[in-house]
Amino acid sequence: MKTAVLYFIILFVNISIAVASKPKEITKKSTEKYVVVDLDNSQNADFKLTHVELNTKKLYGVDKKIELFNLLTKNGNLILFSVLPGKISDNIWKEIDPASLKDKIMDWNQLKAFRIEATRAYGSSCKDLYEHVKRNDINLVKKENGKYFRSSSCITEFFSVENKPRMFTSQNDIASINIYSPAVALKDFDSRYKELYNEPSPNYHDLPNVLKFPMDKPLLFLSGTSTIDSRKAYHFWGFMDWGISDSPNYRRGIDRFIFIPELGIVGGSFDFFFDNLLDKSRKKKII
Repeated sequence: MKTAVLYFIILFVNISIAVASKPKEITKKSTEKYVVVDLDNSQNADFKLTHVELNTKKLYGVDKKIELFNLLTKNGNLILFSVLPGKISDNIWKEIDPASLKDKIMDWNQLKAFRIEATRAYGSSCKDLYEHVKRNDINLVKKENGKYFRSSSCITEFFSVENKPRMFTSQNDIASINIYSPAVALKDFDSRYKELYNEPSPNYHDLPNVLKFPMDKPLLFLSGTSTIDSRKAYHFWGFMDWGISDSPNYRRGIDRFIFIPELGIVGGSFDFFFDNLLDKSRKKKII
């Protein structure tokens, strides 16, 4: 099987074990939230960190860098931090004094509790309010070569990784990565959707923010598989509305991505962030 062309060109993949720093407990007065990944420390039993550097030239025609940090846990959960370019500068990291983060950092146990709370809130909303599991209110800090760097813009996404045979794609929600889902390509879905409703699907931002029955909640579809570096890779795309028309819709997160079970998410697209650069016809050809 031929190696698939990724949505982004993967420049570098670093698979390592890392730890989140463990400072003092967060105070209730603290409003900013930070998570530190320590790339200098290779001893951790709670999760495996996969670090991927991406370039946007292939998809969006601009030469910008994005970094993904996958935290894969033993119990089948995935926390994905996506570090994007800043609004003013293309720099995605800024060196900081770690003392400035006092009482603001979540350690690993706090991050797990935060994830559980967010996932519970998402479930209580009948899995409709997916901003609970796709959010931009956590800042990522990486420690590398003894120095600390703060992300310019970061999206945090909470996924559960499942391995359950499904008969219907609608059994999957936007926060569950299931490689045993029925495969439905985005271009085929959009074509059929337009036939049925006489309009493009809600994946396009210039339409009303409405999801259609019976798929009246955000869903994650498996598109197909490929082989990357002798590993089987699974392609997913999200069926979501846009919801926000006057500012970046961070809650869409990584709306198309490639997943390798032992590594995490190794490629993807951020159409909400680069929306003005994305030709809709190119989008279908890339999937």
